[in-house]
Amino acid sequence: MEDRLTINNSIKTLFKRIASLPAGSTLLSSLYLQTARLLLRVGHKTLALQSISMAVQAADACKWKPSNFNISVDRLLLQATETHKRMHQEPSNLPDTAVSTSMDTAYMLGLPIEVLCMVLKQLLVLDLVRASHVCKRWRRVLMDNPTLWSKLDCSFLASSRSKLRISNQMLEWLARRSRQTLQLLIVPECSRLTATSLAPFRSYRLAGLSTIVLTNNSKISGSTLVDLARSAPNLASLTLDTMRQLDSLSLRILLIRCIHLKELYITNCTAVTSSAFTHLEKMQCSLVKLGLAGCSISDSVIEYLAGFWCQSLIAIDLSRCRLLTRHTLLHLALFKRLESVKIDSLNLSLPKNLSIQDSFLIFAEGCSSLSTLSMRDCPELTSQCILYILQLCDSLSTLHIPGSAQINDQVLLFMIMDGVCDRIVDLNISQCPRLTSSALLPFASKLGHIKRFIASSCPGITDNIVQAVLSASKALEYLDISLCPNVRGSGLHEGIQAYLNNHPSSKSSGLMLNVSSNPQIRVETITYLKNVLGEANVASHIG
Repeated sequence: MEDRLTINNSIKTLFKRIASLPAGSTLLSSLYLQTARLLLRVGHKTLALQSISMAVQAADACKWKPSNFNISVDRLLLQATETHKRMHQEPSNLPDTAVSTSMDTAYMLGLPIEVLCMVLKQLLVLDLVRASHVCKRWRRVLMDNPTLWSKLDCSFLASSRSKLRISNQMLEWLARRSRQTLQLLIVPECSRLTATSLAPFRSYRLAGLSTIVLTNNSKISGSTLVDLARSAPNLASLTLDTMRQLDSLSLRILLIRCIHLKELYITNCTAVTSSAFTHLEKMQCSLVKLGLAGCSISDSVIEYLAGFWCQSLIAIDLSRCRLLTRHTLLHLALFKRLESVKIDSLNLSLPKNLSIQDSFLIFAEGCSSLSTLSMRDCPELTSQCILYILQLCDSLSTLHIPGSAQINDQVLLFMIMDGVCDRIVDLNISQCPRLTSSALLPFASKLGHIKRFIASSCPGITDNIVQAVLSASKALEYLDISLCPNVRGSGLHEGIQAYLNNHPSSKSSGLMLNVSSNPQIRVETITYLKNVLGEANVASHIG
């Protein structure tokens, strides 16, 4: 980590460049942003402390003020208003948090308004609240600039370490800060929220609001969400995770009303049924990403939606939709632009009169642009099904098939011969007992571009295979070999050395390793791994 002196010198250099540029230069915004980021590296952590400490730190961070570098204030501020310039020149008022000296106060007032705003734009909502207590000037800037509050991510309030908590009063206060400038609203789970919690936001016309994320707020009804959507005519992304009161009628109204909607995720909204996806003739939105995981929908829904989004949808998640069957694969083939498909726990046992191999052949032919396929916990999945995908989907780079008891070495051998190994970057073959070391070893040696390799509970994984993966990959970031009974540890020693030799200029902490629940690996090996990779990057129950 660079020390403060180095960062301040970098800040000086940036401001000299700013001063040398003419007003209106296209480079100015980039330079202001670079400066703001450096300022944050000086003082961001202190914003989490008490107000007086924050004020002192803020003053210290401003000691690079223009007068220290013989740079004209007029040239430095460039596009600042005359009001801002007068504020810079007037005698300062003492901060209401009692900064230690008037000189510190002067330093704080020396920070150009536009750069101060660039700094504040980088902060989380919690830091913005705390920054409003640094001094009167900072508070005035924060209260008078609703754009600084345009992205309200309240996720931090769900943390047990946060003294603030989400409540109706908190959301009302934030709504008054952001007003019409709101662009992003994220509200995590909170038992205190009621049906009227989002009412303050509906008081404004939120033309810029493009993203809403609500998680497990069971008291917020579907009608409330519809009312909020009326105030946000340009809503593009809507995530409603485990919203128990979202009903089918409300969802249908949202689909019709939100004409600019591109992304919709309604994971585990159990009250949503197939009836939500009927009578949508007036719907104008062209969805790009759709998440219906855990919803009670039938095969006919996928067929119906293909009539609207077959040329726009590129990603769909139908995991844990228990009513879906093999017919869904036929309907997915109608979406010609699909790149990402998640159908974890799909019931591939029905219907009996439709061959599972034929279903996958039609699916692979229709979705030839597929790059990501996740089929966790599908025990009926066969090797031939995956072979169709590998043969017809030339862009496939991510494959998750854990829990596939019927997948055998035939899949791995085809991936070697057809060159699929060269493009695979993310692979999960956990709990695939029929994959043997005789195929896994040559396969592992070909994974030159793999970033994530998960082979938990795979008896075919041995020390030689672990060593081969670590030696071959030029980009490995995560390796999971937990619960692999035939991994003893010798391959880890030699593999890590090969990995480090292949990455002499990179930091060893870039690799994360999971060797949990492998009691056969010696404590000395675990200690070695933690010393080399860093303790936080090695997951284990021993050592």
